[in-house]
Amino acid sequence: MAGSPGAGKTEFSERYITPVLKQIGNDITKGLGQKDIGAPSAKTLLIRIDADEIRCFLPQYKKTNVETQTKGNAHVVQRAVNRGLDILRDYCLTNDISFIHDGTFGNYSTMEKIIKRSIKIDRSIYIYYLYLDPLAAWENTKAREYIDGRNILKTKFIEQYFKSQENVERIKQNFGNSVNIHCILKNSSNKVIDIKFNQPGVELYLQSQYKNGVIKRYSQEDLMDLLN
Repeated sequence: MAGSPGAGKTEFSERYITPVLKQIGNDITKGLGQKDIGAPSAKTLLIRIDADEIRCFLPQYKKTNVETQTKGNAHVVQRAVNRGLDILRDYCLTNDISFIHDGTFGNYSTMEKIIKRSIKIDRSIYIYYLYLDPLAAWENTKAREYIDGRNILKTKFIEQYFKSQENVERIKQNFGNSVNIHCILKNSSNKVIDIKFNQPGVELYLQSQYKNGVIKRYSQEDLMDLLN
């Protein structure tokens, strides 16, 4: 997965993983000629790795408390979260387990290592890039902080918004047809309004949407002024 915080990547990945698991279960059932093998029996074949879920296991992690107006410390425990991600990814790659990596794609060196290793062992790689207007995505992150206690600094949000685009583009340029990019466009109401598969890059896709007036281009300075 790739896209800014608040773009709806987790929701999309959860919707995506369910039908895939069902199909895996059906395929296993047909292959073995058994009736009672379904999606629950196939869960180990495809998992979702999510930093937010790992963070909740850390006793040092503090969520935002709206009642006491105490900010969370997600950024403080990020190094520990990254270590947890490393362990899970390594386990999946070592044991030939397919996984959905639910994140922003904001760290190029990390994603490059995963992709290089995946290519080396002949795994298929699909990047689902979700675009939601950053103003709407920012509102989603603030609502999420109120409901779930998960917070993100504005500067970090802006950084991840741009890095997610840049890194996917860079990965495609460096690895070519070894990586498949699918672009998903959402409107301000969080509804998917367009999906394009096997795109040559994120930038070309977004440029077409800019030209058609579907989305607006922002600079980092714009977002610093507009987000509050």
